[in-house]
Amino acid sequence: RSVALDALDAVDARHVATRPITELSGGERQLVSVARALAQEADCLLLDEPAASLDLKHRAQLFRVLRRLKEERRLTVLVVTHDLLLVDPSFDHLFGMRGGKLVAEGSPAEVLQEENLVQIYDDRHVRTHRVNGRTFVWSDW
Repeated sequence: RSVALDALDAVDARHVATRPITELSGGERQLVSVARALAQEADCLLLDEPAASLDLKHRAQLFRVLRRLKEERRLTVLVVTHDLLLVDPSFDHLFGMRGGKLVAEGSPAEVLQEENLVQIYDDRHVRTHRVNGRTFVWSDW
């Protein structure tokens, strides 16, 4: 078996192996990008807005894959995102930034507090609510 096919299997994307990149959806392209990094046997993945332009199904699939790889391969995954819906309670650590400066750091439950998010987003209307271990964030406008 090739390293490339193993990497595609790891991200549940073997079905795209023979398709031209121009025929892949945005979600499939993101999975292929992660597979390419895995094929290089990376110990760490640095992903900048990996779910940009993805629909709900592909966003969820991508983050399920990343969580599984983190657990099974002990892979370090660093995700930069503005989309707080992607922040999973299983994440080890968050850094909240504003203008290049660190505002808050800690577990998701610690960082996703209204007082931190008001500072991070410079929006006094930010609200949060925790349900079943997840934090939901919105702005009252």
